[in-house]
Amino acid sequence: MRLAPAPGIILVRRALCSLTVLVASTCFGQQLDPVQWSMSSDVQRVRPGDLIALHLSATIEPGWHLYSLTTPRGGPIPTTATLRAGALQKTVFYQPAPDRRFDQNFNLDTETFAKQAALLVSGVVPLDAHAGGLDVTADVRYQACSDRQCLPPKTKTVSIGISVDAAAPAQPGVQIPNGYTSVVSAATTAPPIPVTKLAEQYPAGAGLFLLTAFGLGFAAVFTPCVFPMIPITVSFFLNRRGGIAQAATFTAGIVFLFCGLGLGVTALTGPFGVVRLGANP
Repeated sequence: MRLAPAPGIILVRRALCSLTVLVASTCFGQQLDPVQWSMSSDVQRVRPGDLIALHLSATIEPGWHLYSLTTPRGGPIPTTATLRAGALQKTVFYQPAPDRRFDQNFNLDTETFAKQAALLVSGVVPLDAHAGGLDVTADVRYQACSDRQCLPPKTKTVSIGISVDAAAPAQPGVQIPNGYTSVVSAATTAPPIPVTKLAEQYPAGAGLFLLTAFGLGFAAVFTPCVFPMIPITVSFFLNRRGGIAQAATFTAGIVFLFCGLGLGVTALTGPFGVVRLGANP
């Protein structure tokens, strides 16, 4: 006669299966890399003080997109790009007109680039730039999404070398293509909500929120997949020597396991990652 596994073992197996699925999905998501960045220039030799333009381009695989530099805060993560200090001065980023449409996953209008994102960067070569090679490095942070999933945000670095020569021909300036607009900073597109506003929305403070969370968690005990297991689990521990200590250890293990899973998901996807995951079809 084959005995059925104990209820505690069943719950532990379920928890381990959930952890395995989380780790596998996380590793698989990190392997996906549908966006490749590159940087180029139309000129090879520049003089100190010249105003030049660089092309910062992203090649995006079919079915994927990333968000514009002017995507409002509070939804998907906007693309941000910066040049490292010392290479160029008075830098300005330009982007083409993004595809703006309502996204049901985030319940707001989003601005996206698909297939390609061709950004333009203008900057002045420092007057004290030494003759020789000038390395220009850009750091780009972005989030790639498809209709089914969003990958964790990534930061990539691309570089280009430009020759500085005082005898080089003068540059005519920077021609901004039609439809391109300058971007000061994506962080300024939507200021954070003041603390006073948050206090007005939640006048009872964190206490009411914690009480609500506890109440909803307690209500989950009465779901069909949990409630029938309570008498079985209780009787299992009561019929064992030292069952109270074992039950306390079992309970603490469940609490720490799921708290660890929650903290891990938050660390990987950000504070709103779980919300986006739940809203993703």
